[in-house]
Amino acid sequence: MRKMKDSGVEWIGEIPEKWSVWKMKHLASEPMQYGANATGVEYSESLPRYVRITDITTNRTLSNEGKQSLPTEIAEEYILDDGDILFARSGATAGKSFYYESKYGDCAFAGYLIRFKADFQKANSKFLYYYTLTQAYEEWSQQIFIQATIQNISAEKYNGLRFAIPDNIEQQNEIVEYLDKKCAEIDSLIEAKEKTNALLKEQRQSIIYEAVTKGLNPDVPMKDSGIEWIGEIPESWKISRFRSEFSFGKGLSITKADLTEDGIGVVSYGQIHSKVNIGTSVKKEMIKFVNEKYMDTNISSLTFTGDIIFADTSEDLLGCGNCVYVDTDEPIFAGYHTIISRPKERKNAKYYAYLFATDAWRSQIRAKASGVKLFSITQAMLRDALIILPNEIDMSKIVTFLDDKCSQIDTLIESNITTIEKLKEYRKSIIFEAVTGKVEV
Repeated sequence: MRKMKDSGVEWIGEIPEKWSVWKMKHLASEPMQYGANATGVEYSESLPRYVRITDITTNRTLSNEGKQSLPTEIAEEYILDDGDILFARSGATAGKSFYYESKYGDCAFAGYLIRFKADFQKANSKFLYYYTLTQAYEEWSQQIFIQATIQNISAEKYNGLRFAIPDNIEQQNEIVEYLDKKCAEIDSLIEAKEKTNALLKEQRQSIIYEAVTKGLNPDVPMKDSGIEWIGEIPESWKISRFRSEFSFGKGLSITKADLTEDGIGVVSYGQIHSKVNIGTSVKKEMIKFVNEKYMDTNISSLTFTGDIIFADTSEDLLGCGNCVYVDTDEPIFAGYHTIISRPKERKNAKYYAYLFATDAWRSQIRAKASGVKLFSITQAMLRDALIILPNEIDMSKIVTFLDDKCSQIDTLIESNITTIEKLKEYRKSIIFEAVTGKVEV
């Protein structure tokens, strides 16, 4: 068993005797560099790609969406080399890291990123990068944030970041090879679970669409609805306009600063967008709180069982039409950037929530939504939208059927999400154990 010693760094703990603690600046081949303060241009394969904070995914790869380039004459000073590490320096993503490899092609980096170049005679840069994926690194980042007035990690702060590394560069290389293999195995398991969830969500969408547009009885006589996205519907069903079946209300005009630790529940557009794929109903994790004074001043923004809360703003077109169904007896306000839709007939009103969850129905809203970076949804858009109206018996059966089916699928999805989170924690643990010498590789 190897002899261990105190690293002198709280979040690193003990390290092997033949390891040393270094500050980042002493492992660099040149000073850390801030990225280009320039505006990107339309992406072209003949120009270097322009890497911005928003291009770096949560999995620390480069997103293929919204790619931009940088003119060669500007990019020249900021071209990345194999083994460069980029660090985000500002905002909510401050501390996020990215390891550049030539497989990404020619890339230059933007101003809110900082480049670190390792001295390869002292350190394997990927070894250092792996350290930035650990809980210890997150704790270091949080310490920086506590000391600062805003979330910002400057080059000076990164220079002071301490690493524990083997004195022998070959041992660093062995640890990197070990982690590459182990992380690839874990990532493969995570990817499989994510693909399963994607298929389950598609299955959920398909089941809902068939039920709310065709009903549950395949032998019932059908008729042409005269509407392309609907097709045929059962003979006894009708087509109506949203305005004929709903009245409208407006959410609270508040900001994040108005939220409190407790009080009356509130659901705003952000919570709707972040949780809408989990189900059609308000979930506990969606609910924030506001002061009880709004019960006196904004009672019209209070929702009731059967109401449906739409987000009136979306960052992408696919989010247009996102909504949740209120099925709790507890008082809940609709929050900022929301529209309250109140069904005139509340019996089996959850049917509407299932209908509104389909891509087919929401295509009407997306076709009219306006915006570029933000898309707005108005009451006028909703008023003109078409709604399929089953008879009362069919509506009741559809709600019961979908509640059961969707509950089963959602349980499987939640189980996979839990497994994915455990795998990510396991991955993080393995990395920490390896890059701090707690386990011998």
